[in-house]
Amino acid sequence: MPYKKDGSPLKTGVSLARLTAIEHPTSLDISWAAGIYEGEGSCGAGGKYRSTFKIQVGQHVRNIWMLEKLKRLFGGSISKRGYSKRENPGEECMREWHIHGARARGFAMTIFTFLSPYRREQVKRWLR
Repeated sequence: MPYKKDGSPLKTGVSLARLTAIEHPTSLDISWAAGIYEGEGSCGAGGKYRSTFKIQVGQHVRNIWMLEKLKRLFGGSISKRGYSKRENPGEECMREWHIHGARARGFAMTIFTFLSPYRREQVKRWLR
């Protein structure tokens, strides 16, 4: 089941087609995505009970094209991670690309051979 950033399930009626990839990644796309994940991504447990494997990549609004490309290639969703204007005046809000569950596990295994030893261990740890 797809989840929101806060871990709550998406409301009934949300089209799963919206979360589905619309392009087939090439080998170059996969290695590019691995580099983006290596530098900007994280993985862990998410979802309502913190048991669903998830992957996320965050970027400032000015770099949202990267997140849009990840979404087109691998599915998932993009959400806003905002800052309070009082806490960070002049700071742009962040956007995050998220994938959960089987989609996240599939993405992790697709890019696995391109990852550094540290990131490989991180992925293995969360996939156990």
